[in-house]
Amino acid sequence: MVDTFFRFTAPEFYDDRATARGAGTFMEDARGTGEELAKTKRFARWFAAEMRDHGLPVSDPVIDEGGWMNDLAAKDGFVLIILGLPGSRDGDFSVLLSDIGSSKDELGLCSAKVAQIIAQEPRLELISAA
Repeated sequence: MVDTFFRFTAPEFYDDRATARGAGTFMEDARGTGEELAKTKRFARWFAAEMRDHGLPVSDPVIDEGGWMNDLAAKDGFVLIILGLPGSRDGDFSVLLSDIGSSKDELGLCSAKVAQIIAQEPRLELISAA
């Protein structure tokens, strides 16, 4: 498995007024996580739309205790895209791209497109990429 990781700030996309009940992200067994996911839901949807606009036919974001997940189908597997929960500051985000199966070509394409989205969007500021 091969991974690519991006960390960036996007404070304008962090909705600190959102609630888990209002956003449909309530988790009985992980209430704090549900609250954080509510605050990042708008960004998860925007980011998926941006990836599609850049030619990546990703799935809609799905809620998970680790963040929001999308996938990009590949011939022999898929690329798992995890939009992580904010870091130590509200508005810090991470995106992890993982090669599941044999999707190295698609992972490379996805990594390039995510880097392009982050570079072109003035509301996002890259912190690190690996």
